[in-house]
Amino acid sequence: MMFARLRNKWKTAAGKLLVIRAGLFIFNVVLVIVGLIYIYVKMKPHF
Repeated sequence: MMFARLRNKWKTAAGKLLVIRAGLFIFNVVLVIVGLIYIYVKMKPHF
């Protein structure tokens, strides 16, 4: 009983970590895309 509860708690903790990691990864990707668009717009002659 106790072992099953502990395993469940560990599962939720791992899930939370995975969600946080995925969120950070998506955030970094968005930052890179926004940065590239910003540089592209800055480099355009008529902007």
